[in-house]
Amino acid sequence: MSCHKETICSITALLISVFLTVQSFQYPAESSHFPRFLTILMTLLSVMIVFRNWKSQNTANSSGFKTTELKTLFIVVSLTILYVLGIYYIGYFASTTLFLVIMMRSFGRPQPLAMTIAVFIFLATVYVLFVVFLGMHLPKALLI
Repeated sequence: MSCHKETICSITALLISVFLTVQSFQYPAESSHFPRFLTILMTLLSVMIVFRNWKSQNTANSSGFKTTELKTLFIVVSLTILYVLGIYYIGYFASTTLFLVIMMRSFGRPQPLAMTIAVFIFLATVYVLFVVFLGMHLPKALLI
């Protein structure tokens, strides 16, 4: 990917992370640590990529996006925004399960058993780490 494309993607990721950070403040204080941690990490990584590209003197031949790259970017951005809104409305576990399954199906076609195991391991790890060990609460849903 050229520096120009990386800069556009990192600026887009930075804007999304700011949006997600604002959304995380709508969660109760005890359940907002995990989303805030992830959005701060995402913001820092995006800023690092922007600065790296700014300092780099390497200019690539191609500065435009291919249609497939735009489609992929649109899918990721849209699903991420829907995921964050979904946490608020249908809860963390349901929203995360849907998000992970849709993302895995969109960017590869793993076996249903592999997807189930991956989702279960991820959700169990987050639950054990944040709820059991750290005593934090996961976001509560508005509808559930």
